[in-house]
Amino acid sequence: MKIIQNEAGNRGKFIVQKEGLTLAKIEYLLPDGNTLSIQHTEVDEALRGQKVGYLLVEKVVEYARNKHLKIISSCPFASAILSRKTKEYEDVLKNTI
Repeated sequence: MKIIQNEAGNRGKFIVQKEGLTLAKIEYLLPDGNTLSIQHTEVDEALRGQKVGYLLVEKVVEYARNKHLKIISSCPFASAILSRKTKEYEDVLKNTI
């Protein structure tokens, strides 16, 4: 499964596409030079149960690490994943999820 990143200005997303259709995405904002804010995660029914949402969160974490950003989240799904794995992600989490 290939995950593609699109970014323009202070907005970005990681997407999973098949035959030109977006089947899953995680959207984020870059409100300042230090923070990445996860806004929304969406996975099509065709991919449910395949941990695609989790893979998208992992991509965001990897991106944040590479860019030395701290993550916050207003997305309930991403917040749940991040809070369950606090020890694994403590280096990229801002004080509040």
